[in-house]
Amino acid sequence: MPGPTKIYFPQIAVGWEDWVQIVNVSNEPAHLMAVARNQQGQTVWSQEANLGPFQAFTTAADTIKVPVSMTVSSNKPIVGERHCHLGTVVFYFPGASPEHCTVGNRLFFPEIYEGGGDWFQILNVSEQPTNINVIVREKSGKVYKQFGIQNLASSTIGTLLILIRAT
Repeated sequence: MPGPTKIYFPQIAVGWEDWVQIVNVSNEPAHLMAVARNQQGQTVWSQEANLGPFQAFTTAADTIKVPVSMTVSSNKPIVGERHCHLGTVVFYFPGASPEHCTVGNRLFFPEIYEGGGDWFQILNVSEQPTNINVIVREKSGKVYKQFGIQNLASSTIGTLLILIRAT
């Protein structure tokens, strides 16, 4: 499967030590552009780079001071990962792409923590507004909660907070 030429990171958080690392996975030089957008879809930061074959590049995402999403585009196949550090807590999130089947119109999350406040950052990567519909089910399959976001504009972020209480 060919690598993607565009990858998405729905959330780059403030308060964490975040960075995004990109690797050119082609045998040819690549030109890439990283663009960060605020929750309204406005560009607040960008960075360009030229990479040799299989060269890695770390964006300056740690300089961004507002919550954003990031899209990284290249003229050659790329892969990328977001690294998040807070004290001793470390998370790694691969960039999403249609080629890796991590961008889609149906996502499934098998577990949401009871008693916690889980949230999802949804980035509309299409050119058109979209509707986000969420169905939360109990272990038995019964619908616990159903809600959504209507008309989420292109390149904007929707935040969905899901509070689950023991019944």
